[in-house]
Amino acid sequence: MRILKLLVLLTLMSSAVYSQTIDSESARKIREIRKAIAVATDDCDKASRHWTIAQFYRQNQMFKEAIDDYLSTIKYATGKTCVDADEEEFEEEDEVEGFPFVRMAQDHIAESYVALKDWPRAITWFGKVIALNPHSDYYHQRGHAYLSNDNLPLAIQDFTTAIEKRSASHLYTDRGYVYWKQKEYDLSIADNTKAIELDPKSARGYYMRAVNRYQHDKKPDLALAIADLSKAIEINPKHADALADRGWLYMRQGRNDLALPDLNASIVLAPAGINSLYNRGVVYFNTSDWERALADFTKTIELNHSHADALRGRGEVYLKLNKPEAALADLNKSLEINPAGFNLRNASHFRGVALSMLGRYPEAEIDLSKAIRLGYEFPNGYYSRGVVYFRMSKFDLAIADFEKAVALGAKPETVATYKARIFFVQDKFVQALAEVNSALKTESSTENFELRASIYCSTGKKLLAKADERKVAALGGTVSQPCQ
Repeated sequence: MRILKLLVLLTLMSSAVYSQTIDSESARKIREIRKAIAVATDDCDKASRHWTIAQFYRQNQMFKEAIDDYLSTIKYATGKTCVDADEEEFEEEDEVEGFPFVRMAQDHIAESYVALKDWPRAITWFGKVIALNPHSDYYHQRGHAYLSNDNLPLAIQDFTTAIEKRSASHLYTDRGYVYWKQKEYDLSIADNTKAIELDPKSARGYYMRAVNRYQHDKKPDLALAIADLSKAIEINPKHADALADRGWLYMRQGRNDLALPDLNASIVLAPAGINSLYNRGVVYFNTSDWERALADFTKTIELNHSHADALRGRGEVYLKLNKPEAALADLNKSLEINPAGFNLRNASHFRGVALSMLGRYPEAEIDLSKAIRLGYEFPNGYYSRGVVYFRMSKFDLAIADFEKAVALGAKPETVATYKARIFFVQDKFVQALAEVNSALKTESSTENFELRASIYCSTGKKLLAKADERKVAALGGTVSQPCQ
């Protein structure tokens, strides 16, 4: 019963708009009751009638009005032996038979302040209730008020007292949640483990233990986190957060085939779930499904215009779709919103690529160099800057970047065409021929055959040059300068 009462209270806490009027019949009854109060001589009778009015207001979510009548209830009931005739409101576990009006009114005042999100007053009134009846549930409720007021140490203190008075699964998950907010992951894991022991069907316990396991600053364990999320989903197949998190973890592991169903299910359950939409866009990007990635990133941006990651992701998609101007606009916006950390590094890189595609090489060099300086130590980082250096005729710098890209894992043939062109311009025909042959192993393009024809022609191998020129023609190309 008390747990149900707390759930109702938390629902009221989440409500953003409260009714400001009551129905005409209730209003009529209130007027009649106030007339009766005006002529009443018995304080307990007055307390009871003020209580009735307060309940009308409370049921209509007019909490400020309700508080006034609860205060009047306390005023007239204090020091008396007044009890309410209708004990449906109360619990069998209450320590005093009949539950005096004072405690009842104090309890409802505290709950009303919770509904109004006036945490300091809620805390004060729960303190008054606890002074009269130090029940576990009142410590629990005050702990929530402290939590909502960002006083985490006192929230833990009250949750601990509640646990000492009554061991219950939900109390451990609540204290574990506060430990998680404080980044005390081991303590949170211990509390959620205890919650699971007390209630093996605690989906929340499994979920929160999973969150601690993958966020742990010293020993993150994605495998155990996924196992816990799977258990939470088994208990509650409609657990949107668990599905979203498991999909995200699968994505991080590169298991896109497993990530996609979880993210799809999460989005069905919570269509406005921005994280799942964004992460599904990443999965689509990782699987080269550009149009679906574009749609998800765009939807994410519509829901949150300041989502720097989605803007960066859509910018990357536009690059794949050969739309550098659209990419540049998104990447500029992303960097404007979040010019720091991971986003600064990655968005700078991709903006550099967009600028390069638009022929704005000096600006591209600045962005690509910044990304590398910030830790973009990936093959694509050096490859992209190498291309810019090539376009700017900074050949030695280009060669150095291409070689760095290969050292970091790029396949030699991916940079071979550029290196071949550089060596050709520098009259290093042996090196140029070796590089273009490497490029032709993976890309039998007209560009590579024409380049090799030029190398052969420059070294007097005209028959070989003509043979490559015929290959260019066979592929539908035209040789710009046939060998003479």
